[in-house]
Amino acid sequence: MDLQLSFDITGVATFIGWAVMAVALFLSRHNRWHKGLMFFAGRLIPVALVVWFVGAGVAARAIEPQGDMFTLEGVIARFSVPDRLLVLWIEVLAYDLLLGRWIADDALARGWSPMAILPLLPLTFIRGPLGLLVYLLLLGMGLVFSKVRVR
Repeated sequence: MDLQLSFDITGVATFIGWAVMAVALFLSRHNRWHKGLMFFAGRLIPVALVVWFVGAGVAARAIEPQGDMFTLEGVIARFSVPDRLLVLWIEVLAYDLLLGRWIADDALARGWSPMAILPLLPLTFIRGPLGLLVYLLLLGMGLVFSKVRVR
C-alpha cells in the first residue's frame, strides 16, 4: 500500500477515535452508548492500529537500513527509511489513544467532570506523555487538596 495512503487512513481513524471518545465523555458511564462508543474509540480503533502496525512492520522489515537501536545515530539511520518511520508513527497513534482511554476511564471513575477531562484529550493526542503528566499532576493536586482541612 502507498505510504501516504496508509498515513492518511491511520490518521483519520485516530482522529475519529479521539472525537468519539470526547462525545462519549458526556454520556452517563452506565449508558450503553457510552460503553459502546468508548469501546469503539479506545479499544477497537487502537487494536485496528496495532494490526495495521504489525502488517506495516512486516513489510518494513524487508528494508534493512544501517544502524542499530543502541546509539542515537543508529536510531536515526533506522527511522530515516519512510516505511519504518510510518510503523513508528502508527505505534505512537495507538499508544496515545489507549493512554487517552485510560485517562478518561480513570478520571470518570474518580467522579471528574467531562469538562475537566476534555482538555486532556487533545493534549494526550498531540503530546501523549505530556497529557499523562498533566493528568497525574492534577490527580496528585486533588489528592493533596482533598486532605487539607480549613479550620
